[in-house]
Amino acid sequence: MPVRFLLEKIPAQCDGIIASDPFLLPTRNFPTAFSAEDQQRLTKAITDAVNNEVIPAYKKFAAFIAAQYAPEGRSTLSVTALSGGQGTLPQRHPQPHHHQHFDAGANSRDRPA
Repeated sequence: MPVRFLLEKIPAQCDGIIASDPFLLPTRNFPTAFSAEDQQRLTKAITDAVNNEVIPAYKKFAAFIAAQYAPEGRSTLSVTALSGGQGTLPQRHPQPHHHQHFDAGANSRDRPA
C-alpha cells in the first residue's frame, strides 16, 4: 500500500488534469490531409468521448482514491515498515576503503596503467 500523504495528492492532480483539458488538444491540429468533414466528425467523436467517458472516469477515480483508497494508505515512509520489509534491504557490511595516492608531479611512466 502506498504512503497516505502521497495518495491524498491524487484527487487534486486529477482535478488539475481535468481543468487543464489536455484531452481535446489533438482536435486543434489535424494533419492537412484530413478533410474539413473528417475534422468535424472526429472532433465531435473525441469531444463526446472526453465529456461522456474520460472526464467522468477521472472524477470517479479521484473520488475513489479520496474516499476509499487514501484513508487506507500507510502512515510510515520506510519500506522496513512493511510486512517482511526488513528482509527487502541488502545487508551491508562496511568495507575498508583503499585509496591510492599519486604524486601529481610524478612521471606518467611511474603510474600504474
